[in-house]
Amino acid sequence: IPANPSIAQQIADQVPDTEKAIKRLRHLGNGSSESAPLAASVLIRIKPTWRPTASNVNLKGACLSGIDWNGIRLTGTLLRAANLSAANLSFAQLKAVDASTAELSDARFDGASMSKTSFQNAELRNSNFTDAFGENPKFTGADLRGADLSKAKFSEARFTEADLREARFFTADLIGSYLRMTRIEGTDFRNALLHQADLRGLTLRDSLVDGAD
Repeated sequence: IPANPSIAQQIADQVPDTEKAIKRLRHLGNGSSESAPLAASVLIRIKPTWRPTASNVNLKGACLSGIDWNGIRLTGTLLRAANLSAANLSFAQLKAVDASTAELSDARFDGASMSKTSFQNAELRNSNFTDAFGENPKFTGADLRGADLSKAKFSEARFTEADLREARFFTADLIGSYLRMTRIEGTDFRNALLHQADLRGLTLRDSLVDGAD
């Protein structure tokens, strides 16, 4: 389905508020079938506190803007092309999550842990990754303009060809990360750790790099 909150709300308004209907939506939304994204999109508007509990849930293209999944554990979840703008995933545990091409503007990932999670070509403007940490997260081609990654600790993160203009990496640990061919005008790398990072193709003169190592 299109990642459009208004469409999901229109459908939700037509779903009977019965125990049977809600139980069916919960079952579908927590699965991997093609109907799972629609079920989750509708259910979150009827029961805003709902969250998936199974592994490998299919939420591709789901309408989940504004969700509060603070501290959630997601393993193998497919969030590709989903709409999670302004979502709260603070302190979430993300393992092998695919959020490529997802809409994540203004989303919160502060304190989150992520392992082999992909944000490739995702929309992450003004998102918050402060104190987030993990191994090999992929931000290749992502739009991170204005995002805050201060104090993040990402080993071997991939930012190749990402848009990092006005993003903040203050005191971030980016050892061994790939920043080749990124756009970094106005980017804040002050006191960041950049040992063994791939910085080919970068011009740092328009960014803040005081104390970067």
